Amino acid sequence: MNPIFATLAEDLRDALVAYYLGQIVPQHPVEAGRGLVTEQDLYEFLLIDNQVSAKVDTSRIAMGMASIQQYIHAIFNGMEPGYLGMLEGREQEQWRVAKSEYSIWGANQMLRDYPENYLVPPLRLKQTAAFREFIGDTDQSRISKDSVQRALQHYLDKFETISNLEVSSGYIDGLDFRNADYYFIGRQNVEPRAWFWRKAAIRFGDPGETQAEGDDYLSPTAWSEWMPVEVPKGDEVVLMRPLVLEGRLYAVWAERRVEQKPIPAARAEVPGLMEEVLRYRIKLAYRTLEGTWSVPMSYDLQLEGNVTDSRLMAFVNMADPQDKKIVIGFALNKDVMLEGLILNMRFRVLFQGTFTPKPVENEQPTDYQRIAHGIRHFVEPPTVLQHPMVSDKPIQLQLREDPDGEHAFPGPFNKTLRLECHIGGSTAEPKLYLKGHSSLSLGYLQPVLTSFSMLGYQAGVEVLTWSGVVRLNGAVQTGAVTYALDMDKLPMAIALGFPDADIRSTNQYEISLTETIPKAPVLASNMGGQFLDLGNLGLKGLRYVRLNTLFAKELVARVMVSVDALISWDTQHIEEPKLPGSTEREDMDFHGANGRYFWELFFHIPHAIAWRLHNEMDFQGAEQWLHYIFNPQARIKPTNPPSPFYWGVRPLDEPGRGEYEIDGIADPDAICYSKPVHYRKGIFAFYVQNLLGYGDLLYRRLTRDSLNEAKLIYTRALSLLGPRPDNRMIGRWEPATLEEAATPDESLFATIEAQLPAGLPLQLAPDSTPWLELLDSPRFRLPVNTQLLDLWDQLESRIRNLRNNLTIDGKQLMLPLYAKLLDPLDLLRAQSSGSGLVQRSVGSMAPVLAFRFRALLPRLQMAVETLSRFGEQVRMYREMKDRAEQEELQQTHVLELSQFAIQLQEVALEQADATLLALESSRRVIEQRRGHYGRLVAENTSLAERDSLALQTSAAVTTAIGQGFETAAGALQMGSVVVTAFGGGPIRLGSALLATAGYSIWGIRNFWLIKCQRCKEENLSQRII
Repeated sequence: MNPIFATLAEDLRDALVAYYLGQIVPQHPVEAGRGLVTEQDLYEFLLIDNQVSAKVDTSRIAMGMASIQQYIHAIFNGMEPGYLGMLEGREQEQWRVAKSEYSIWGANQMLRDYPENYLVPPLRLKQTAAFREFIGDTDQSRISKDSVQRALQHYLDKFETISNLEVSSGYIDGLDFRNADYYFIGRQNVEPRAWFWRKAAIRFGDPGETQAEGDDYLSPTAWSEWMPVEVPKGDEVVLMRPLVLEGRLYAVWAERRVEQKPIPAARAEVPGLMEEVLRYRIKLAYRTLEGTWSVPMSYDLQLEGNVTDSRLMAFVNMADPQDKKIVIGFALNKDVMLEGLILNMRFRVLFQGTFTPKPVENEQPTDYQRIAHGIRHFVEPPTVLQHPMVSDKPIQLQLREDPDGEHAFPGPFNKTLRLECHIGGSTAEPKLYLKGHSSLSLGYLQPVLTSFSMLGYQAGVEVLTWSGVVRLNGAVQTGAVTYALDMDKLPMAIALGFPDADIRSTNQYEISLTETIPKAPVLASNMGGQFLDLGNLGLKGLRYVRLNTLFAKELVARVMVSVDALISWDTQHIEEPKLPGSTEREDMDFHGANGRYFWELFFHIPHAIAWRLHNEMDFQGAEQWLHYIFNPQARIKPTNPPSPFYWGVRPLDEPGRGEYEIDGIADPDAICYSKPVHYRKGIFAFYVQNLLGYGDLLYRRLTRDSLNEAKLIYTRALSLLGPRPDNRMIGRWEPATLEEAATPDESLFATIEAQLPAGLPLQLAPDSTPWLELLDSPRFRLPVNTQLLDLWDQLESRIRNLRNNLTIDGKQLMLPLYAKLLDPLDLLRAQSSGSGLVQRSVGSMAPVLAFRFRALLPRLQMAVETLSRFGEQVRMYREMKDRAEQEELQQTHVLELSQFAIQLQEVALEQADATLLALESSRRVIEQRRGHYGRLVAENTSLAERDSLALQTSAAVTTAIGQGFETAAGALQMGSVVVTAFGGGPIRLGSALLATAGYSIWGIRNFWLIKCQRCKEENLSQRII
C-alpha cells in the first residue's frame, strides 16, 4: 500500500476508535458495552483488533472468521462469561485437535464427507496387535502366496489364543448402563490359566428416545483387544473381577492356598497331629500408566474350606463423591457370610472382617453399616456384571418427559431441552442433583440472548431452582442444584425451558423414586457360546452380543491348506452357536466382540496386500488380491450359499448402521463400518486406479504391443466407470445475510424425515451439537468429489494421447511398425532365476518407472543411504535384543536355581516339621512313663513284692538248712576217713545226709527262688503298664 494511503487509513482507524469510545459507548444498549474505556477494552468487546497497522492484509470475510475463532478460543480458555466449566474434557480436545483452524477443520470435514478417498491400509486406526504383526511379517520378504500363508498362520495363532477365552466376570463403569464403559475379565481354558481383560464402549443413547426395531447394534470398534493381567505365579486364582476407580482399572482376585493346621482334640486320635486346610486371601492390583500391572496388595481372610458356588464382589461405593471407597467381599458359597474389606482411595484398610448384610436398625448407622446394608444387592454370581454403589438405599430415579407440551418450540427444536438428574448421599440424607441443558442455537455471528430457567414443584409448592439469561449457542446449561429429598413430597415436577414471550419453549418433567436397584446385564451361555445379555437395558433391536469364537481351530486348519481355502465365501458362513432361546442358524458374527478380527481377515488383509503390490508396481498381483473383495469379472459365482454380485466380503453387502459413524470423527474406517457403501466405493475406485497404473506401466514400455494392451486396459477401466457425470450445477448466487443463509427450508427435508422411523438413536453421542438445520439450506452443498472425477480425466487423457501418437507426457512417438525379437537366452535366464517373468522382467518387458533418470538418481542415492542407516540400526537393535535375551536367559536360570533352592528349603522344613512332630510324640510318651513310675514310688511296696520277699526268705531258710545237712555230712565223712586210716574198711557215713541236702533241700530252695523271680517279673511288668 502506498505510504500516504497507509497513513490516512491509520488516521481513519484512530478517529473511528475515538468516536466509538466517546459517542457510542455511553449510549450502548448492552450494559457490558457501556464500561469500555480503552482501545484494549474495545478490542476485547468487539473481537476486532483496532490497533493493527495498514501493513496487515485482510478482508471482511477473513476478519469475520478471525473474530469468530477468537470468540470460541476465548470460551475454551475460560475468558467469556457464562461458559465456565461447560466445555471441558473431550469437547475441548476435539476443538483444539480438529476444529480450531480452518485448514484442519476443512481436512477433517473431507474425511467425513468422502471417507472412501482416504482408505490407506498403513494409516488405518485401531489395528489389532495381530494385524500389525502380520504386516511386519509380510514386510520381511517379497509378497507371495507362501509368505502370506505363513503370516496368516501366525495371525490365526494369535487369534486362537484369545478367541475362546472364558469370560468370567465384568464391571460397568457408570450408573447409566446404556452409556458406560464395560470391562470384562477372561481366562484361558487350559492350565496354567492366564487372565486377560478388555473394554467395550457401550453407547445406546437416552432410554426415553423412541427406537426403531433392529436399530441397536454394537460397533466392532467399540471393543478393545484382550490384554493380559499380570498375575504373579503361586497360589491358585479362584475368581477375579475388574474394578474402575477414577478412570484407572483394577483387578481383584481371590487366591487359594494349602496350609497345615492342628487337628482339633475332638477329632484327633493322637494329640498334636496336623491336617491340610484351604485358606484364602484377597489380592488387589492396578494398571499403571505404562500399561503394566502393579505389585498386588494382599489381604488374608479367615475363611476355610472348599469352594462350591463362590461369590466375589468388588465395586466402588460412591455415596460420598468426595470420599469414594473400594468394597471387596468373598464367600465360599451363596449361603456363607461374606468376609472382606473396605479401602479408601489411598488403599488404607478402613474395615476388615465379616459383613452382616442386614437392615440397619439404629438411628445413626456408621458408614460401614450403611455399606453392609447395601452390599446385599451385590451378592450375585460371577455372571452378573457389577457396578458402583451410589447409595446405601436401593432407590432409582425415574424421569418422565413431555417434550411436546403446550409451550414446546415448533420444528426440529422440540428435543433440544434435557434434564440431567441423579441421586446421591445416604439413607438418612438422600440428595437430588439437577442440571438443565439446551442444544437450541439461534443466531450466527451473535447468539440470541434470552432467559432460561428451571422451576421445581414439590407437593404443589413452587421452588425456584435456577434462572438466568443465556446465549443460545447450542450448549446452554444451568448450574448444578442440589435438593434434599423429602420422600413424602414425591413425585417432583420440573419445568425446564424458556419462559420468554418470544420463544416460549418449556418442557415438563416428573421425577419419582422407586425402591429397586437397576438390573445390570449378565453373562449368558449356550452350546459353548458366551454372550452379553443386554435384555435389562430395554433395547428393541439387540439382546445378545457374542463374546467368544469356537471355530478358531477350523480357521487354522483351512489356512494350512491354502490362502484360498481360508479367504472364501464358504468360510464366512461357518456356523456359530445359536443365541440363547433361539433356533435360527447363526453364521460368522462380524458384529460381535471378535468382529474386528473377521473384518481384518476377510477385508483388511487382502486390501493391505493389494495396496502394497500396487505400490510395488505389481498391478496384476494387486488385482488378484482385490478379487477376494471385488471381482467385476465374476458376476455370478458358484458358491453355497449364493454370494452377491461381484462382492466377496459378506458385511459389504449388509445395510449400514448410522450409529457407528460417530465413533471416530476423523476415522474413515469407522465411518465405513457404519456405511459399508463407502468401502464399496473405495475398493471400486482403487480397482480402477490399479487398472490405470497397469495401463501406464504398459504405456511407458513404448512398443506397439504394449500400447495396444494399454489402450485395452484404459477402455476396460472406462467401461467400469461408466459415463462421465457431466451434469453441471448452475449456481445463481445472490447476496444474502448470514441469518438468511442459515435459515432452513423445512420442505426440503420433509420427504426424508417421513421415510425414517421416529427418533433414530445414535450409538455414540457426537462431540457437539451438529448444525442439522444447514442440511435444509439450498445454499450449502457438499463439495464435488474431485478424486473420482480425476479418474475420468486421466483415462480420457491417456486414450487421447494414444490416438494422437503421443507419449504419456504428450510428446511425439517414433516407433517401428514391428517389435524386435528378444534374445531367447534372456528368457531362459529370467525363468531360471526362480521368480518368473513377472518378478524379473527382461528386455522390453522391463518395467519403466514414471521418473527420469536425473530426477530419480539423487532420490535413489538418498534411499540407499537411508536403507544403510536403517540396516545399521537394525543390526544394533538385534545385538541389543540378543544381549537382552541373554540377560533374560541368565536371570531365568538364576530364578530357576533360586526356585530349586527354595524347594530344597521347603522340603527341609517339611522334614524338620515331621522330626519335630516325632520328637514331641516321644517326649509325651516319656513324660507318661515318668509319671507312672512316680506314682508307683509314691504308693510304696505292692503285695506281689511282699510275696516275692517271702519266697526269697523261704529260699534263704531252705538254703541254711541245706548247708547244715552238708556240714553234718562233711563231719561224718571225715569220721569215715579216720576209721579207714586206722585199719578199718572204706565206710561212707555222710552219703545219706549229702543226698538229702543235694536232692531234697536244694531242690526246695531252687523252687522258692524261681517262684520269687517270677513274682518280681510280673510285678515289674505291671509297673511298666
